[in-house]
Amino acid sequence: MKSLFAHWLIPKFSHFLTNEPPLIPSPLCDFEKMRFELRAADVILVEGKSRVSRIIRQVTQSSWTHSAIYIGRLYDIDDTELRVRVRKYY
Repeated sequence: MKSLFAHWLIPKFSHFLTNEPPLIPSPLCDFEKMRFELRAADVILVEGKSRVSRIIRQVTQSSWTHSAIYIGRLYDIDDTELRVRVRKYY
């Protein structure tokens, strides 16, 4: 069983690591253009700004702290069983 101290410390530490500085007024990418350019299986690289992102950047020696694979739009998936499985996690 976790101690009362752990119940207090873990959320505080997690918030400290994931807290991001104020956002700049405009995004660094054009989301409207990206909507039309992305294709299924494209890899999206993200440069995070949180403290934990800075740690990741330091350890990996990379500008990118997170990545994702774009699987496409849900209604474009032809396989019904696969669409149901993806919807479950969407």
